Amino acid sequence: MVDEAVVNMIIKDSQPFSVVEDVGFRELMHLMDPNYILPSRKALKAMVDIKYQEAKEKAREQVQKAVAVSLTSDMWTSINMDAYLAVTCHFIDDEDQLCTTLLGVQHFPKAHTAENLAAGHVQLMEEWGIRDKVKCLVTDGASNMNACVRQLNVRHAICIAHTINLIVHKSFDDVEGLNELRQKCRRLVTLFRTSTTAKERLVQVQEQMGRQPYKMIIEVDTRWNSTFLMLQRLYELREPVGAALASLKTDITPLTAAEYDSVNNTLSVLAPFHQATVEVSAEKRVSSSKVIPLMKMLHHAITNKMHTMNASTIARQLGDNLVRRLRDHMSSLESAGGLTMPTLLDPRFKKLGFENATRRQEAVNRLKNECANVIRHEASSAPPDQLQNTREAQSGGNSELWWLLDDAINSSGSSSSVVADDVIEVDRYLAEMNISRDEDPLVYWHGHKAIGRKTVILKIDDMCIDRIARIFQVTTASLYITDACNVAILPTDGGCFSSLDLSDCAHYEVHGEEAPSRQFAFRHSLPPSTANTAQLTRAVSAPSSFQRSIHVSDIMDGNLISIRVVVVRFVDAEATVSVIVEKVKTAMGNSEDYILTDTLGNEIVESDGTTGVFYWKQNARRIRAIERSAFRQWRRRGSRSRCCFT
Repeated sequence: MVDEAVVNMIIKDSQPFSVVEDVGFRELMHLMDPNYILPSRKALKAMVDIKYQEAKEKAREQVQKAVAVSLTSDMWTSINMDAYLAVTCHFIDDEDQLCTTLLGVQHFPKAHTAENLAAGHVQLMEEWGIRDKVKCLVTDGASNMNACVRQLNVRHAICIAHTINLIVHKSFDDVEGLNELRQKCRRLVTLFRTSTTAKERLVQVQEQMGRQPYKMIIEVDTRWNSTFLMLQRLYELREPVGAALASLKTDITPLTAAEYDSVNNTLSVLAPFHQATVEVSAEKRVSSSKVIPLMKMLHHAITNKMHTMNASTIARQLGDNLVRRLRDHMSSLESAGGLTMPTLLDPRFKKLGFENATRRQEAVNRLKNECANVIRHEASSAPPDQLQNTREAQSGGNSELWWLLDDAINSSGSSSSVVADDVIEVDRYLAEMNISRDEDPLVYWHGHKAIGRKTVILKIDDMCIDRIARIFQVTTASLYITDACNVAILPTDGGCFSSLDLSDCAHYEVHGEEAPSRQFAFRHSLPPSTANTAQLTRAVSAPSSFQRSIHVSDIMDGNLISIRVVVVRFVDAEATVSVIVEKVKTAMGNSEDYILTDTLGNEIVESDGTTGVFYWKQNARRIRAIERSAFRQWRRRGSRSRCCFT
């Protein structure tokens, strides 16, 4: 019982295996139960592997019960520059609940060609027994992914979040002066994020003004909404920023009043896109049916804003570009059967979700035809004896004289009945009042099975498509989810790995707000520990490894700025300049030659004084790593340059 509780703690809290060797934890467990003996790291990992197999089997049973599934897929790269293919399965269960299962996160060292990607997807489909159940694959718009889906011969859908990101980014590039304004804002924000003096001064000014201190937000190229958040925070802090900047010795100039007006107007134009991005990213219900209505509402929101803006402003040009690109995408989206049917079958939207009346009517006609096909299929599947009895009853008995006419009447009546049934069924559904936008459409269908039998059959195939590619970043929180329909499974070639392996690594990188923190950084599993109960006391009393923070620096505006912090782990034998440099290079994921310096910029060289853990484990001693070429450039500037730390 206690062993199981320890295993659950490891899984749910993403604790490392080494927690069973920690002095404090061992003392706590001894206090709780003096007779209880903690398992070794090796035994603990074996217990977790058993839990893994149980969770995987439960997830497999859930997936294989599904009538139809859709997949979302994405490629991503860890901070160690290892590529992974992540695939998630979405389906509707017997209770009409939307379920999600992470099929796998495969290490993908091969070239990212369409053939290799298709082979990776097929392997996962066959492993989970869903090769013939996949109705749609959602990916980004990359050419290799497009070709991969064509080879798999399944319906393809582009992730709506990627689509919005692409629309906004391309609209940015077409506006004269906008990128220059963004760069000026970015330089200003970078100063207050990388300079300790500037950051502290900004906090002081906000406190003096009676405000809650806030930090600046930097944009990330792959997420357009980070640009919105950067501009929004800068505009909100324009007064404290101006006051703080006036007291700093820097060549960075503040924004003018006209530039702040442009920022404010740009934020007004981008606000609906930010709201849409946040909404679709947080969507827990079916999302494919929301794509067309969402794009329609975005188009109307931006069009209405354009009426109040001067045609010569940056914001107006941006709005015009957004409207044009939205219109182009809407035309293609409303032509896609994989989206029109879910929209029509969503009782929140129905026909109101469409912008184009012609496309709307085409969707209604298709729905009626699909319903008729379902009825015909059911009729053709009926036993022959039942069909013969029905015909004899309708013709008043067998007659050699009238058999030809009776047969024609029966065939005509059957065909007319099918058409009438599907028209009545669809018209009744469309005539009903739409449900609230906050309600779950699957709950509606679950309660209307008896009424909407045919449309329920159709929505199983169409509404399980998840238009949000949810594998943007794999975190330890996604590894073990205990819900029956949401068990995350992460198989590897060598068996399996778990959340606890992720924090047991040689080094990790700290990115602040720009990237995942240590606990969310995904890495290869290390070899299992061979520690046993007899070794625990020695291991706890004599730790064999240490860690050291290294400030990776670069030149910015003539100054040496700390841009990143790398934490390296080392043992006594590795406590040398050359080994620490190699660990920094590995953590940064490049082959550039680095040198180490002290706070004043003096190079740290290999010597007796810098060999051994005594020198390196002193956290008060701040150490920087600089690319050799950048260091030489900085030294040539001499006293005109200065050092800034995060």
